[in-house]
Amino acid sequence: MANSDASWRQVLDSYTEPRLSRSLFDLATSVVPYLALVVAIYFSLRVSLALALVLGIPAAGFLIRTFIVFHDCAHGSFLRSKRANAALGAALGVLVWLPFQRWRHEHAVHHATAGDLDRRGIGDVWTLTVAEYRARPWWGRLGYRAFRNPFVMFGLGWLLVLVLKPRVVSRSAHRRIRASVIGTDLALLLLVGGLCLSLGWRTYLVLQAPTLLLTGAVGIWLFYVQHQFESNYLEANDG
Repeated sequence: MANSDASWRQVLDSYTEPRLSRSLFDLATSVVPYLALVVAIYFSLRVSLALALVLGIPAAGFLIRTFIVFHDCAHGSFLRSKRANAALGAALGVLVWLPFQRWRHEHAVHHATAGDLDRRGIGDVWTLTVAEYRARPWWGRLGYRAFRNPFVMFGLGWLLVLVLKPRVVSRSAHRRIRASVIGTDLALLLLVGGLCLSLGWRTYLVLQAPTLLLTGAVGIWLFYVQHQFESNYLEANDG
């Protein structure tokens, strides 16, 4: 097993350091086509609404890829400079509707607590043990099952995860996190407000709502299946 681990490390060593050429390529195959498709959706409305909705599907795919770049910036692994990662992450956060500093902090907490029954629920879908589920009243069990219903989790989850929850921040949060949330909210207010005024709110909804719905649904599914599978387990923190 040790030799196997060592051989894997040797194979992966070349991928542990950021390369500017690769980073630029990743941006060119994520953000650029996403923005190009948003423009294409706008002009396709002159042809038909159906065509605009169809173009929203690949746009969602490239927005998910943009989120992957955002995620790598949060890990400080996309660019060599810590400041460059933070600046790029903050800019991409406007596209994916997530405040960078807050998401980076919560994601770090998630990595530190995943699988820990005493500190679960940050960055993943809340999971009850069988005993906890049985101890809940009938309405608690119903709510737990309803939330995990695909129509709720994937159909409405994007509204909570991308649109509503990231817009609110506690006064007790660290100043840097509060600034990140408020800054992202203001940027979105200017961007969304400007597009609604210039294009009309109905056009803006066609440009963004289907894409965000698909992006949120696939994103939630990806995070869900990473933590919900047959051999997965949670245990109490004995420390």
